Amino acid sequence: MNAGFGQSFGDADLIVFGEDDASLLFAVALLGWQPIGHVAYHASAWPAPFLYALQAIGLLLIVGAARTIDALELAGIRSTTSERLAIRGPAVVR
Repeated sequence: MNAGFGQSFGDADLIVFGEDDASLLFAVALLGWQPIGHVAYHASAWPAPFLYALQAIGLLLIVGAARTIDALELAGIRSTTSERLAIRGPAVVR
């Protein structure tokens, strides 16, 4: 197989999954899920409020990014329009 630009893409016998196989693979991942067996981290005393605030800021960043890129259009659920790409930013970039 050729990936373009003269680069090899890999083995020609590569297993390619169909559209309906994603649900099957997700079910296999859920069935094979194993707990890690210990606490990954624990914050107490003064770092705890700071870390909770940092986690909330991260959540807001994710929600804002998803709204900006229009996740439904990215996933192919909402059809794209023929509008030009609008980039917001400073008027002059040096």
